[in-house]
Amino acid sequence: AEVDRRLGAMVRLRMQEQGAAKERRQQQLHFKLRIVDLLDALARSRGASPLLLLLPLPLLRTMAASSSNKEDKPVLERVASLLRQRVCKLSLPPPWRAAALPPSRVVAELASVLALGEKTRGGGATLAVAITDSVVLFLRVLSQHGFLDAAADPTLSNGAAAPLASGADASEGKGKKRKKQAAAAAAAEPAATSEAEVGASALAEIGASVHRFFTQKNCRLNRKMIHEVRAAAANRTPTICPSP
Repeated sequence: AEVDRRLGAMVRLRMQEQGAAKERRQQQLHFKLRIVDLLDALARSRGASPLLLLLPLPLLRTMAASSSNKEDKPVLERVASLLRQRVCKLSLPPPWRAAALPPSRVVAELASVLALGEKTRGGGATLAVAITDSVVLFLRVLSQHGFLDAAADPTLSNGAAAPLASGADASEGKGKKRKKQAAAAAAAEPAATSEAEVGASALAEIGASVHRFFTQKNCRLNRKMIHEVRAAAANRTPTICPSP
């Protein structure tokens, strides 16, 4: 009888612990979903800020982390919807508000998203499409504000200096070294640089990623993204987007 009583107490304790752990996971899930709701409300607001361009990278990382956990499927779906239906459809009409976000930071974010796409093994088609949409977003915004056209023809630059952290070398190297270079570029003291140099940095990142896609065995960029990026950049700098 004593043994049965002790076994019963152990089973009840085990069930209580499992119930508490499940409740904690549910609370964490609801907390994450509330954060996504707040970000969605921010993306819906009028007068969208350039700071919203800082959202794709952490959202993509959240998708990559959630893709391997069935319990996080609601988070994956909501984040994917937020990114593709809201953030990647942002409209940021000129002029560029450099005080809110230096254009060099956009280039650094582009480089980080490309690096994530090159290394991410999981996530499936949902993550691959989200990465493609994010890269196209950065290129579209840079194009709308004349940075890419200025890179192709510097005479189109308005001559106004735009803050640009020295991120032109972010495409060099790979792995941890590339991450450190991108982080250093984002944190560096801004230097007065022309629109042409901003656009050239972005196109250099694209060119380096296209090159790695065709030359590195373990580059995991999505082929559809490569085609879309090449199409977007080829008419400006065809030499960095050669045919395979």
